[in-house]
Amino acid sequence: MSELSAPHTKSRNFCLPIQRQLNPSTIRLARVATYAVFFGDGLGFGVWAGHIAIFKQEFHLTDAQLSVALFAVALGSIFSMPIVGQSLTRFGSRPLTGLCASLYAIVIACLARAPTYPLFVLGTALFGACKGGLDVSVNAQAVGVESAYGRPIMSSFQAAWSVGGLAGAALAAAALHSGFVAEQNLAAAAALILAITFLSVRYLIPEKARGQAKSLAWPDNALLSVAAFTFLALSNLVPIFFGSAGRHKAGAGPGIAAVTTIGFFGFLVGPPVVGTLGSLLSLPAALSLVIVFGLIIANSARHAVAGP
Repeated sequence: MSELSAPHTKSRNFCLPIQRQLNPSTIRLARVATYAVFFGDGLGFGVWAGHIAIFKQEFHLTDAQLSVALFAVALGSIFSMPIVGQSLTRFGSRPLTGLCASLYAIVIACLARAPTYPLFVLGTALFGACKGGLDVSVNAQAVGVESAYGRPIMSSFQAAWSVGGLAGAALAAAALHSGFVAEQNLAAAAALILAITFLSVRYLIPEKARGQAKSLAWPDNALLSVAAFTFLALSNLVPIFFGSAGRHKAGAGPGIAAVTTIGFFGFLVGPPVVGTLGSLLSLPAALSLVIVFGLIIANSARHAVAGP
């Protein structure tokens, strides 16, 4: 059995325990299965977002208490992403995608059943941790599928996530309007995500395991450059940066984990920074910051992307 490398790279990240020439139907099935997992990932997040107001009402939360619960989602994600990224070097993205997606669904089903506010916050942290782990593992799989496909298709996977998010929010709104309660809606969404996971994971491409996972390490300069531009970029450029991170010598998992984690900070701090600048200066002045970031990315990002 020979090792598969991407047509455009000889990086070790793409080593798979299969013949060099993959069966076209196998590649197509892997692509569809990856789309399905991305869709399920977005579906869960859309359903969660569609019930935030319901959670606030059911748990009688103040704005400050709700902010703590939302911040716990971010903390959970940031905590799990590097751990899952390092674990990918040992176990590969296929089993970890199945595990994280299954735990993600279970936590979603349990969120509305939390009896107290502290347990609800713990649930949101677990929700964020499972989602962060799923984001890293399924994006690592997407890098491998893109490599096997031989042409850039990463953006289409991110699009599947967006479609799933819209579908989840729409389904949540329709269910609540029809009189279904949060417990029923979240349980149904969890069952759907589990079904998608069960049907899809078997068709994902198994990567070649590299043995014992390395301890967590700070990214090198090449990876930090990609992560910095991901921090500056909202979402149409992210697939490009994820693909570049997946080709890093550290491996697709650690590379994507580093870029996702640092990029997630940009997602968190962007709105508060723009809002603060808008209150101090003006909204047009604050939004000009986006133009500055765009110019920086346009001028320098190609060097960072080529680095890994």
